[in-house]
Amino acid sequence: MQTASFNQLKKAMSKDMGPHAGIFFSLTKNVDFRNRFINRSADLMNTIFTPQSLSKLMSDMKDSIAGEMPRHLARWDGWMDWLLEL
Repeated sequence: MQTASFNQLKKAMSKDMGPHAGIFFSLTKNVDFRNRFINRSADLMNTIFTPQSLSKLMSDMKDSIAGEMPRHLARWDGWMDWLLEL
């Protein structure tokens, strides 16, 4: 699991990420794109990606698949306890 200190943006802009990293890196040289990207990212971090919002989303997703998990776990014998992975 990656922590909040993991720099995904730095990873996305590395040459190891393939040709898409180069496109994104080139786009960031455009001041208008860079400002819009920064503002949109900040908006998302302050709304959708808050710990409270993501915690609720994960809880809702867990609840939506909970009824299927016994059948899934029975089929894939020995699979780890899925609730501990949340």
